[in-house]
Amino acid sequence: MHLRHRFVLPLLAICLSLGVPPALAAKRTPNVKSLPSGMTQRVVGGINAIQAPCQLGQPGAPTWTTQFIYPPDDEYCQFVDPASCACGAGGGLLLAVHWDLSWTTPCQLPAVLKIYKSVLVSPGCYAPDPSQVLYGPISVTLDGSAGGAIDHVIPLPAHTIIDELAFVCITVSNDGTCPDVDQDGTLDSPELFLDASCDNCNSYNIFPGSGGPYDLCTSYFGPYGNPLMWVDGDCPVPTLPGSWGHLRTLYR
Repeated sequence: MHLRHRFVLPLLAICLSLGVPPALAAKRTPNVKSLPSGMTQRVVGGINAIQAPCQLGQPGAPTWTTQFIYPPDDEYCQFVDPASCACGAGGGLLLAVHWDLSWTTPCQLPAVLKIYKSVLVSPGCYAPDPSQVLYGPISVTLDGSAGGAIDHVIPLPAHTIIDELAFVCITVSNDGTCPDVDQDGTLDSPELFLDASCDNCNSYNIFPGSGGPYDLCTSYFGPYGNPLMWVDGDCPVPTLPGSWGHLRTLYR
């Protein structure tokens, strides 16, 4: 297991809200780089985001890259508001989760997907609560064998309906086949893609010893952007049990 660099970050408000002590462990300051010119993106795993009626989270264009993934059990969470799909009181149908990564060295990572309940930590600001799991876990493999920029798409069962504010979270379980050349704990590949500006209270990181979720914008990426992670959303089809519309919501 890697030893993490240690220094104090302002976690008190979030930690108190989640009932955990403030953490003393934290990652090193990231080295953020401009997006390499000529980089093209591949879609891996299923549904293309363009087919979804709405997108929840951070689906923006990549602007920056950074080495930041630090297994084991390094978890990245994205805030989603199903009401953004304008589906009414019934909640939103979540079709698939996207995570855009830059694979500078072809390799694979084991990961786990969960959806957590959100908790209010300050006016208008929510954080994930790992003690309240709304959905999951789903074990997946983030396959970067092709190298380059990849939009990883993790399809969700068609009946996955969320009717409250939540966080979609992906945990990188261990190093998989990916390199850590200088043995400092941070993987050389894959790198995170960041968009052009950072929205607080949207993107969080949790890892062993963190003591709770870090807001990545206030802790690390404030001058840059949020990691590119989002959800394809739709509205459930209101139907009677046993009707064709009901079958559509289960198998679309």
